[in-house]
Amino acid sequence: NNKTKVTSSPNQSKPNPKKENKSKLTLITGSCVLKGINPSRLKNNIRVKHFHKATIRALTEKLKNMNLSVYDTVITHVGDFDIVDGADINMFENDYKYLLSVVSAKCKVVVSGLLPRGGTNVKPFNIKLKILCDKMKVTFIDNHDSFIMASGDLPKNIFHADKVNLKHDGTVTLIRDINNHVQILPMYDNE
Repeated sequence: NNKTKVTSSPNQSKPNPKKENKSKLTLITGSCVLKGINPSRLKNNIRVKHFHKATIRALTEKLKNMNLSVYDTVITHVGDFDIVDGADINMFENDYKYLLSVVSAKCKVVVSGLLPRGGTNVKPFNIKLKILCDKMKVTFIDNHDSFIMASGDLPKNIFHADKVNLKHDGTVTLIRDINNHVQILPMYDNE
């Protein structure tokens, strides 16, 4: 009965569960609509990075140059400036498809849909985006109805006078919409 006793020397590396498992960080990234999100109010594994007037292509380039391996999930919120800059719906779809392929190669991706904007009809772009997300098996968060009244008007408590930028209540609404799909708020905020 020869049993070998295995001992661990100080120089021997012990398995580190934190290193073995992919980090559970979540990145929320995209246009400056996200600028009002205060990461300190979110779960401690959430990171927020917004880019001024980000287009889909610009965000794709930023993400290509980032180390996405530290993230379990990347939530994108981008596309409104593409529409304002005159992108047609096919170019919008192609650019977003490339963005999703870049991110999904490294981690799970979730798309936060476009918010209504004064003077711009984003609904066809959101429909196209939802179809694309379904095809690519990516979660799509449809924010539209949370940001518009039954009359079709934009709520004054959510949007600034420019009908584009969010007031505090708008940012809270966006956070809640995202949290309904990906847990970004501490548990006590869900009650």
